[in-house]
Order: sequence, then structure tokens, then C-alpha cells
Amino acid sequence: TLHQMEYKTGDWIYMFSDGYVDQFGGDRQRKYMKKRLKEKLLEICHLSGDEQAAVIRSEIKEWKGEMDQIDDITVMGVELT
Repeated sequence: TLHQMEYKTGDWIYMFSDGYVDQFGGDRQRKYMKKRLKEKLLEICHLSGDEQAAVIRSEIKEWKGEMDQIDDITVMGVELT
């Protein structure tokens, strides 16, 4: 299926594996969840790519705490110019 989207210069497109959103952690040892990741990406999308990467790495590290990582984690962002 062909999808067309309008965008402005500076918009970002993100792709991520389920490893990030399925990671257990937090106070209640629950999954991170897609909604929480989307909210975080909207919160940091004004930052540079390097700054976003640092926030995403820090966020998941803090979230999982002492829990084991259960899957591979991939998050990729592309800035549209």
C-alpha cells in the first residue's frame, strides 16, 4: 500500500523495535509501552539527534533499573530536510 504524508522541514520520523516498549521496569515492574515512548519522542523531538539518542538511552536505563534487558532494543530517528 502506498501512503503519502505531508511534512515540514525539521519533522522527524521514528522507527523502533518492540524491545524498547516491551522492557519491564519502573516502580511497578511493568512494560514501558508504546504510548509512553510516543510521548517521550514528542517531548524531545526539538532536540538534536545526538541529544535525543542520549535521552532515549538514559530513559530506558533508568526504566529497567536492575531488571534484565529482555530483548534487543532499536530506536531510529530520521530528520526530514
